[in-house]
Amino acid sequence: MKNISIINEMAYPSSFNMETFKSIPSFAGRIRYCTEKLGKSIGVGSSRRVFKIDDEKVLKLAINRKGIAQNEAECDWFLAKIGLFAKVYDVDDDYRWIEMQLARKAKASDFKKFFGYSFDVICNYIDYTHSQYTTKKSFFRRNDSYDEMFDEIRDSDKYYDTVFYMIDNYLTNTSLEAIGDLKRISSWGVVRENGVERLVLVDYGLNDSVSSEFYNINENDIKNMVKQVIIKLKDVI
Repeated sequence: MKNISIINEMAYPSSFNMETFKSIPSFAGRIRYCTEKLGKSIGVGSSRRVFKIDDEKVLKLAINRKGIAQNEAECDWFLAKIGLFAKVYDVDDDYRWIEMQLARKAKASDFKKFFGYSFDVICNYIDYTHSQYTTKKSFFRRNDSYDEMFDEIRDSDKYYDTVFYMIDNYLTNTSLEAIGDLKRISSWGVVRENGVERLVLVDYGLNDSVSSEFYNINENDIKNMVKQVIIKLKDVI
C-alpha cells in the first residue's frame, strides 16, 4: 500500500523530462534515458540501478520484474513509521522507479557510532530474533554468548528507544524469512537530515514475498531440474 509524501520540487537536470521518462515503455529504454540525462549509475544490482538526482535524492530504477517487486516492497507505508529506513519521496504508479534519500555507504564504525553496538552484534540480534519465530537456519553463524545481553535489553525500560526495537518491529510485522538484506553492510547507509546524520537501511526490497517469487526454489523445481540433467546425460552417453 502506497502512502508516500510526494515532494514536487525535484532537482533533476533541465534536460531530464519526467513526462518523456514516464512514457518510455521498456526497461532498456529507461536505463538509456537515465544514463544519458543523469550520468553513470552510482549503484548497480541484479534488479535495479541507482542514479543520483541531486545532493539529497536518488532514483532507483527497476531493470526487470524483480526490481519492480523490490521497489514496491520499499514503498510500504508501514516501514516509514519504524524509523529504520531511508525516506521514499516519490514512486511510480507501477513501481518502475522510486525516489529515495541519498546516502553515503555505511562503514563498520558507523554502527557503534549511531547505534552503540557493533555490526556483528546487530547481525547476531537479527538472527536471535529470527530464531525465535522460525526453525529455518540462517546463513549467519550466531554467537550464543550475546543471548543473555539481548534478553536484558528487551527487558529494560530503554528497549523501545533502541535499534533492537526497530529491528523487532520490522521482522515480526513484515519479513521473518528474508533477513539477508539487514545483515549486509552494503544495505546500510548514512543520510543527513537538517544537518544531522543517521544510519538507515537503504536497500531493503527483499521481503518474504519477493524472496518467495524470485529466489526460492521448491522441491518440485529441484526434482525437475535433476530429471532434465539426467535426460541430457543419457543423450550424451
